[in-house]
Amino acid sequence: MKNNTVTEVGDELEHSPINEIRARRNHLAGYWVGQKLGLLGGDLSAYARDAHESDYEMAGDADIIAKLTGDLKAHGVIFSNDEANELLKSCHRQSLLDSHCTD
Repeated sequence: MKNNTVTEVGDELEHSPINEIRARRNHLAGYWVGQKLGLLGGDLSAYARDAHESDYEMAGDADIIAKLTGDLKAHGVIFSNDEANELLKSCHRQSLLDSHCTD
């Protein structure tokens, strides 16, 4: 049996199907919010990437929800935590479909 280093184990977890689905979910949510903010092209892609990276600040979804709702609020768009939660659920379902997985 192979002994993995901490880095190897971390790399395996990062590229696990569940994390890839979560990353896709975050990117889809970031694209949706970015479009609401009027972003296009490279700016939209960068925003989606930033939204995904915000999900690593703490366990759970509170960090990405805070980013999405805060950015929308800063642009005068009212978007509640419950609405952000529903957006993440919808994007999660789409990610599962895109990856041919089931819940």
